[in-house]
Amino acid sequence: MANNGEVSFNVTKSIWRLNAAVNGWQKEVNLVAWNNNKPKIDIRDWNSDKTKMKKGLSLNKDEVLELKRCLNTINIDKLFDDSPKAIDENTGPGPMDTGAHFVIASTKEEPENAIGEED
Repeated sequence: MANNGEVSFNVTKSIWRLNAAVNGWQKEVNLVAWNNNKPKIDIRDWNSDKTKMKKGLSLNKDEVLELKRCLNTINIDKLFDDSPKAIDENTGPGPMDTGAHFVIASTKEEPENAIGEED
């Protein structure tokens, strides 16, 4: 962290604009170095000149690869249609129960990234 308690950042690469609001803010995927650390993939809303940002999510390379693996198991169209078959039953965990915060594996072997029910 910077000496004055502020967070420093450097957008090293703009990757993708996910959307743009009428107020000038844009949800973007960027490569951002926070506090002079190694850059991470970052997803958040930025103002038009990237001097202000809202809360977002930063992921290191391993987390991005795991997220990509997760998203590849999901049928996005069915997911947003509330279909119980939105998750590919052959390659990944099953649907997440939004009330209980756990994933039910839909295969005999639970993937090492599956979140089990907490004891």
